Amino acid sequence: MRSIRRLSRFGLLALLFCVAHAALAQTAPGVKHVYAFVRQHQPGNIAVDPDGKPMHAGPDTLYTVYVETDRQGIEWKKAYIDGRMYDVTARPVTATPFGAGTDKRSGRKIMLPAGKGNRLWQLDLGLTDAAPVYPRKTEPGKILLEGKRGNRKIVVKVSDVVELSEIPSV
Repeated sequence: MRSIRRLSRFGLLALLFCVAHAALAQTAPGVKHVYAFVRQHQPGNIAVDPDGKPMHAGPDTLYTVYVETDRQGIEWKKAYIDGRMYDVTARPVTATPFGAGTDKRSGRKIMLPAGKGNRLWQLDLGLTDAAPVYPRKTEPGKILLEGKRGNRKIVVKVSDVVELSEIPSV
């Protein structure tokens, strides 16, 4: 009798593990990998008002996301970061592996591959003045991408955002 109880407990535990793993492993259809980067950029020439005070309030924060998809691809619409909405400009990356920049922490150059038969897309995120309408609740520091594949709405949450080294101003 004890061995049956142990087996049923083990079976139940194994079933729960499999269900949890399957739920966490699901990604948006067609999305193979997502790489997100942020870079601080200080403009070279800073505009000033007639009193000589800078008109620009510090560095620009530039977000770029690279998405590896299957051949069909996805039409990206909006992105959401820390309560703000961004327009998405998508363009294909034709040469891979692609050098995305240098990791600010480690100093390593970041190269992005695309698997055989897949496509790599560069998504440049531009802040919009429109009031955000969220497809889901966003977490601080995370990026939420919204797109469309055929008639299906796609939402991808990006948890890991890597800071890149600043490009020197000219």
